[in-house]
Amino acid sequence: MAEEEPSLLCYNKGCGQTFKESENTETSCRFHPGDHFFHDAYKGWTCCNRKTVDFTECTPAQPAYKPMERPPVDSPLSDVMKELSDSLKNQTLTTAPSSNGIDVEEDKAQIIPGVTQCVNNGCKVTYQGPETDLEACDHHPGVPIFHEGLKFWSCCQKRTTEFEVFMNQKGCTAGTHVWIKPKENSHDQGGAKVIKCRNDWHQTGSHVIMYIYAKKFDPNRSEVKVNGVKLQVEIYFPEEDGYFREEWILAGANNNTRRLLSANDTMKFEIKLKKAEPVSWKQLALPKEQQIIKTDEIKNEYSVGVDVLDLSDL
Repeated sequence: MAEEEPSLLCYNKGCGQTFKESENTETSCRFHPGDHFFHDAYKGWTCCNRKTVDFTECTPAQPAYKPMERPPVDSPLSDVMKELSDSLKNQTLTTAPSSNGIDVEEDKAQIIPGVTQCVNNGCKVTYQGPETDLEACDHHPGVPIFHEGLKFWSCCQKRTTEFEVFMNQKGCTAGTHVWIKPKENSHDQGGAKVIKCRNDWHQTGSHVIMYIYAKKFDPNRSEVKVNGVKLQVEIYFPEEDGYFREEWILAGANNNTRRLLSANDTMKFEIKLKKAEPVSWKQLALPKEQQIIKTDEIKNEYSVGVDVLDLSDL
């Protein structure tokens, strides 16, 4: 005898229905993605226009929210407005040498006492002479990880939310110093050198904020483009004569008339997107396998839990 499918209780605000997972679809639940608000004796939901003075009428109010239709992925992209600090506008960046190959002797000539710093992650030691090579190099052999606002090394247990604290964290492994970064010959189809950058993101009730950690980039030759569900980023690094290029199919829709690129220093790109709906995104972008699905077949990737809205920036 087949086991009967259990009934589940929906905890979305304003729903409270019981359902079977096999019968659960995108339109099964009508709920309040916002939160209660209380103002001048009025009570209601931040996602609805209906107000009441009786609290008993506020809770059972018919939820007015229904997921919006997802915008087309192939709609035209628009440039994101840049907001640059004065220091970034006036910075002087060194251009990469025209030579493509540098031999070992030239590499050694680049090691300058008192100037050249070890390139191992987490090591701050500067080369002073042959005796420096005899010292232990305290570094992080792992890779940096940025997840849900936390920053840490894959080889360590210590975690932090501050980027500067993360960058100054002492290495967890002893080894030998490396003075010249090994060359990478990775290039894209157009012949441009490919640069890798780490990124992170977080969200408020009304915005999604993405950070791309990039050192010594040229903001004048970098650009960000966006439509309702797609984000394209291109960052140019003059010292390496290379680009970081990436594209994301966003998990939620954004209001692409209200977006901002902010760059306050030479370490970080900040991209701020206004949400098209006041709902919580479960992830920043759809997995690669879902990005090839036709737009009209893509399901909304919203989580049932909804962050409290910040009404000050609505």
